[in-house]
Amino acid sequence: MPETEADPAVETGYAPVSLSLAERSRDLWPALEAAQFARIVNRDPPSGDAQDDAMRRFIAIFAELAESWETVPVASRVPALDGINRYLVSMRENGIYVHAAAVECAFSSEGNAAQSFPMAVLNLGRDGLPVVTLMIPQSIDVTGR
Repeated sequence: MPETEADPAVETGYAPVSLSLAERSRDLWPALEAAQFARIVNRDPPSGDAQDDAMRRFIAIFAELAESWETVPVASRVPALDGINRYLVSMRENGIYVHAAAVECAFSSEGNAAQSFPMAVLNLGRDGLPVVTLMIPQSIDVTGR
């Protein structure tokens, strides 16, 4: 029988996710849609107060927009997204780039079968490449949360 390589995602419970650079706010639309259900935000340690402030402001406005996304009329969503553009510019001016993706993730709780929901994955870091990869959990236990 031929030897097979073990799948690191199966062994660790984590899987790689490719995140695309958000060059403009409209690039965040799929992540905003998914963030209504769940989100993971990874961020590089800030190199100073300006970077820390820029990251905190961006995360706050992203979360606020995601939480209210369903109440924003469809015709107003593009203008609402355009409002987040200044935060993307501020981040870039401070050497921080936003990468985002929308993925499906299994959520489970004690005594219940796992259910799959959309989840936004964001990375705020110094890497300005078109795509970055993060390892994220394949399943998240939400018991007691």
